[in-house]
Amino acid sequence: MSDVPTRPRLADVAAAAGVSKSAASKVLNDAPGTSVSEETRARIHAAAERLGYRPHGPARSLATGRTGAIALVVPPLSNPTHATIARGASRRALERGFMTLTAEDLGDPASRAGLEMLIESGRLDGVLIGSASADSDLPYLLDRLRIPHVFVNRSNPRGRANVVMDVAQSARAAVDFLVGLGHQQLGHIGGPSEYTPSVERIQAFRRRCRELRLPEPTIALHSFDEGGGARGLAELRSVLEPPTAVFTSSFAQAVGVLGAAAQSGLDIPGELSVLANDDYPMADYLVPTLSTVQTPLAELGAAAVDQLIAIIGGADPHDTVIPTVPHIIARGSTGPGPDGIPHSEVTLPDENLALPADPA
Repeated sequence: MSDVPTRPRLADVAAAAGVSKSAASKVLNDAPGTSVSEETRARIHAAAERLGYRPHGPARSLATGRTGAIALVVPPLSNPTHATIARGASRRALERGFMTLTAEDLGDPASRAGLEMLIESGRLDGVLIGSASADSDLPYLLDRLRIPHVFVNRSNPRGRANVVMDVAQSARAAVDFLVGLGHQQLGHIGGPSEYTPSVERIQAFRRRCRELRLPEPTIALHSFDEGGGARGLAELRSVLEPPTAVFTSSFAQAVGVLGAAAQSGLDIPGELSVLANDDYPMADYLVPTLSTVQTPLAELGAAAVDQLIAIIGGADPHDTVIPTVPHIIARGSTGPGPDGIPHSEVTLPDENLALPADPA
């Protein structure tokens, strides 16, 4: 006799819960239009958990018309931001009974063709999009194929479901922190202008500087990776009055700034304080250790999955903003400004004072 344990069957769950096999199948497979009481539903799920039952993939697909798979389209995962969002999304998807297929959008024709092939394969219940710019044609393809989709971390004007963070809060907190250290001449390395969060972060950073009556900040737009940070630093240092403190749009950009500073002999934080958006464990192991603004990236990925699964189940799509309570983690890359006044002594402008408009 074989010692291999017998896999629990649907009939076993139905018998343990005291219901028909059909009722157990509909509940466990989330079949549309299932009409059972909450008590019966709970009893079926409890029996399945007790027996260790898992729905059979092909059978579940036949019963529900779903595959149980969603795709997460992200920019290169070498960027810690995208990796953290993907991890949060994958964990939540597993909790909800879905598998996640992660596809990197490298911006080249080959990866885009592979992505379109995956979407058109009919193997997906929905798609999370974390890579598309405002002018991407991806929404048109998904709409044409009637595939539910949600934009995550990058709001798209054509998207009917955008799950994003309040990036303005992080930018304002960054300004307040740096001014609190005594810095007045600030700089910001933002991301490409075609990405909405980058634009919103720049606008919030600039506006907060104006509210505090600081000199106009120096802004440089570059890619979100380490190379973008290095190029951004070179641009910020080339102006007549270079900033004494810089806030980067991504963690990777800040790493690039630290590397370029070390190569050029620029003292961090003696000559330039560096503050990064987003926090990762490696911040404690850089030289110097990197000050960061902590943001809820994993929660963002999880919320996007919840929204997508709701839409797959028939809910109306809507935009969601994840509340951001910025938390500054001060480390070795930030220090006192040269001669600025503390933030607590800054006089805020009159609330009726009109501020200059952001440049187009």
